[in-house]
Amino acid sequence: MQMNSTDYAVDIVVVGNGVVGMAATLALARCGLNVAQLAPHFPDIPKPQGDFNPRVYAMAPKVLSWLDTLGVGPLMDAARQQFITDMQIASSFKEKQGKIHLSAYEAGVPQLAKVMEECLLTHALNTAIVMRPEIRRIEGSLSGLAITDTAVSVRTEKHALTCRLIVGADGANSVVRDLAGIAWHRQPYPQSAVIANFKGHLHHGTAWQWFNGDTILALLPLPENQLGMVWSMPTEKAIAVTENPELLDTLLAQQLSESHPALKRQGPAFCYPLQKLLVNSPIINRVALVGDAAHVVHPLAGQGLNLGLQDVEVLVDKIKQRESYRDCGDFRILSRYARHRAEQVLVMSKLTDRLATLFEPSSALAGVATRTMNLLGASSVLKSWLIRAALAS
Repeated sequence: MQMNSTDYAVDIVVVGNGVVGMAATLALARCGLNVAQLAPHFPDIPKPQGDFNPRVYAMAPKVLSWLDTLGVGPLMDAARQQFITDMQIASSFKEKQGKIHLSAYEAGVPQLAKVMEECLLTHALNTAIVMRPEIRRIEGSLSGLAITDTAVSVRTEKHALTCRLIVGADGANSVVRDLAGIAWHRQPYPQSAVIANFKGHLHHGTAWQWFNGDTILALLPLPENQLGMVWSMPTEKAIAVTENPELLDTLLAQQLSESHPALKRQGPAFCYPLQKLLVNSPIINRVALVGDAAHVVHPLAGQGLNLGLQDVEVLVDKIKQRESYRDCGDFRILSRYARHRAEQVLVMSKLTDRLATLFEPSSALAGVATRTMNLLGASSVLKSWLIRAALAS
């Protein structure tokens, strides 16, 4: 239900209309709370058809199971999703090569992840929200917050609302975070990620990743034997290959050599700058941040969106489990959320940050990392433990 009226009260205002913002809106509304979603606009999101969009994600099984509890799973076309059952990871350091193969079958699990387009997720979440007329959708940009011990006053150009809790799901450049005065730290990487889709290789559900000096190349399996490419490289080079896709094709063929012959690009390539971002705390009184508003990590592990959706899951669980005398924005509830998320977010941020530069020629640990990769790759027990630990997080 899209609202144009002014001055009304709700339990929670969620700011943001990306995957994390829509998931938060839907999950909180399903708790029986009175929820409003605020974003500059709410465009129609058509059902994905035709060519695959190059913005794809490797979704963790636990996150997908949680989305299913929201009724989102059946709204996503299975023909546009692809299981990852194997991962091939390789590194190069001087003349040394490191390799590791991770197999769902060997670990005794059905899958390592599932690859899907961002537009598939946004379409499904938007459809689920539209089917719940009690959710208020308010078009406008957040212009002011006034926070007291008991409520938050939210202002846009045309609207004034009060709520018990405001959830910032408005991305890395979060307005909620800045207006609430939450301290944060940003570290730009000297890299950008180039994304594009390719066709022409029988992938059999395998994902590949190569650490090669100052570049990190990942190929994610898609249906119809297509591959989604995410290639982190120096920003100047990323801009050059995006502006000249034929150069990208040439460099990719050289990188892959004989392992993936005759790949054919499907559509244009795009690039976006990479950064690391962390807040001192994802909460203050009656304000909670989720997703990229709270943390941005290097995409090499494919965990950014998974982390954001796990934020939402934990926040919703803490609100649902609150004592009867506490409202949904009580600081004690938000503190439980922050404590629960702190370790996983910090570990993933530090891990991806270290891996992003680990195999560069200047790294003192590149040789050790390459040898460690080979030792790990030779132990089926350690590999199974690694997979199960990752899936349990």
